[in-house]
Amino acid sequence: MIDILYCFHYPAEDKDALIRFANSLFSIEFQEMCPTLRINVINTHPNNTIEDFLYKTVSRWDLRYLHIPYLNPYKFMQFHRAFALNNGIRRLCDNNIIQISDIDIVYPYWHFYRMEKLMEKHDLLTFTGYRILDADYYYKHSDLLRSSRNEFVKCHGVPLLKRDVFNYVNGFDEEYIDRGLEDCDFIERVKATKKFGVLEDVDHEICHLWHKPWNTDTDPNNSNRIRYNEKIPLYKNGTLDPTKVNSLTNISSDGLLPCPFCGGEAKEENQRGQWEGYNIKNIYCQKCAATASSKEDWNRRIKL
Repeated sequence: MIDILYCFHYPAEDKDALIRFANSLFSIEFQEMCPTLRINVINTHPNNTIEDFLYKTVSRWDLRYLHIPYLNPYKFMQFHRAFALNNGIRRLCDNNIIQISDIDIVYPYWHFYRMEKLMEKHDLLTFTGYRILDADYYYKHSDLLRSSRNEFVKCHGVPLLKRDVFNYVNGFDEEYIDRGLEDCDFIERVKATKKFGVLEDVDHEICHLWHKPWNTDTDPNNSNRIRYNEKIPLYKNGTLDPTKVNSLTNISSDGLLPCPFCGGEAKEENQRGQWEGYNIKNIYCQKCAATASSKEDWNRRIKL
C-alpha cells in the first residue's frame, strides 16, 4: 500500500484551489494496475474545513483527513509546509511508501504502478513533469524548458519516499517557514547520509497545474532561498549533520508528539500485566491525564 499525503491550506472560498485539488484527486481515482492507495489530507487553514468536499470527491480509495489549524506555530502565516508535512506523515501515514503530493498535480493513469516498481530498488525518488504556464517569468528561463511548446516547462521534485528515510533524517527542517525548498533540503540531506538509494529526476508525465510562483522561485533574497544556499554546501562537505533539524513539533526521544490538549511532554512506560509481567505499553502526558495505548494512537490524537 502507498500513502499519498496532501497538505491543504487555502480558504474555503478559493474555488480555483478546490478545482485544482479535484483534478489531482480524480487522477488518483483512475489509476490502473496500481497497488492499494490511501489518500491522506492534512488541512492547516484556521477557518475552513473541506471534509464534505473530500468525501464527495474520493470514492475508490480509503481516505484519512485531519483539520488541525492549532498546530501552526506561526500565527501570522496561513501555512507552514514543513510543519504540515511532518505532522501529516507522523499522524496520518503508516505505510512504508509515502507519496508527497501538491494539490495541483495530475498523475498519469500508470503513475503508481511504475512508482511501486521503482521503489523496490530505491528508497527515495524525485521525478519531473510538465507545468502548465501562463506567466512570462518562466519563459525567460530557457534552461527549464522541456518541450518545444511554450506552454510547458519542466517541473521538479515531488518526492516519493520510504518511512525509514523520513525517520532517519528526522523529517523536514521546520526552519523553512511558509513554503519552498523544504523538500529540496530534505532530498539533499538524505543524499548526504549516503545510506539510502536515491533516484532523482525520473522523467515522468505528471502535470503541475499553474499557480502564482512562490517567492523562493522569484526572489534571491527570500529567507528560505538564503538558508538553502547556506546549508547545502555544508551537507555536501560533511560539516553539517543532515539528521539534525529544527523541529517545532518537539518530538521526544520516544518519538512522541506533544500532548494536543495541554502541550505537555508525553512519556512511554511499561505497565505490569496481570499474567505476563511488564508487557503492557502506556503512553501518557506528564502534565494532564491524557493517555493512549500505543505510540501510533498517541501521535494521531487531536484536540476537537
